[in-house]
Amino acid sequence: MSKTTHKDIVPATDEAAKVADIEARTRPLDTDETRPAACKHGHVPLTDTVGDPIAQCANADGRTEWGAFNTEGCFYVYDCAVDVSNASVVENLAAQSPPDDPESTWSRICPDHEGQPADACSECDADYQDHEQ
Repeated sequence: MSKTTHKDIVPATDEAAKVADIEARTRPLDTDETRPAACKHGHVPLTDTVGDPIAQCANADGRTEWGAFNTEGCFYVYDCAVDVSNASVVENLAAQSPPDDPESTWSRICPDHEGQPADACSECDADYQDHEQ
């Protein structure tokens, strides 16, 4: 499976109407004075963002990557949590996923296993299970 880059999120095909509909339904999150409106990369989270990607971005060490995941696995990797969370939102809107059961989620990538979510890495879990036996 090939990885999507940040330039591939919006298709260059004739799906312009679909993209326009998604763009019309997405807008930056409302913010208050205690939280910055954008991450350190200047990206603004979309309204349907789950979690706090701005804080994740702020706490990154420069080597951290995040990934957007769907039922087929990791479909997008980038070094900005906000950018990846936005890719997940766009994927969910395109798939018409209900907010309480999203098809796409985002997470930090496991530093030891490419394409695996850090908090639920199946390879780390398998390594742990082998070590326990």
